Amino acid sequence: MSKFRTIFMAVMAAGILVSLPSLASAQLPQSVVDQLTPKYRQQGPCRDPWITIAINDAFANTHTIGGVGDSGECQASKYNNGSWSSYAELYRGVKTAFNNMAAAHLVITKEALPDGKWKTTTKSADGKFVHHDIVSHDGGTLLASDGASLIVASVVAQGGGNFIGVDAGNGARVVPQTGGNLVGLNDAGMTVSPRKLFAVSNNEMRVYLGGSVLILKK
Repeated sequence: MSKFRTIFMAVMAAGILVSLPSLASAQLPQSVVDQLTPKYRQQGPCRDPWITIAINDAFANTHTIGGVGDSGECQASKYNNGSWSSYAELYRGVKTAFNNMAAAHLVITKEALPDGKWKTTTKSADGKFVHHDIVSHDGGTLLASDGASLIVASVVAQGGGNFIGVDAGNGARVVPQTGGNLVGLNDAGMTVSPRKLFAVSNNEMRVYLGGSVLILKK
């Protein structure tokens, strides 16, 4: 093979590689999301198709969504407090929430029950905080709950470095994501994890999700 032909083939191969989309590329463009929306509106598992798309997108389709309808990982208030003006904003909210839940070793799963209902489970890795919801087959109706109580509460604002109050009654505070840490104050009795946005006491676990905070109470 001539030197010229070798160089030509190498250049062509490089051109083909450059033209192919990267499998590791991040957020889907809005045009693709719009194309996928009808499919996931019908297919689910989340009632909001964009939430299904964003979770799949964030995990490159390697994650089984631990929710259905409006329950578990499909609960809109977990992502940017349930408010977004674009897919890009939702995608960032999903990434933030899952990154912080992973830092706190908080796991959300779903299980199909024999009668067609679903059970979603939210639990800490050590098993000290476990909450179950039984929901209808489409996830639209909460039928029963047991275990630790679960609240996804709004925070006052985002940005800046000030503490943000949470209406959970034990005096703890969270700082916004740009502030860096979640901190237990004074008599809250909470141990804190520096640079990880969660706090745990004997009776309560909190995970800052970005605009909202997930609270598990025994």
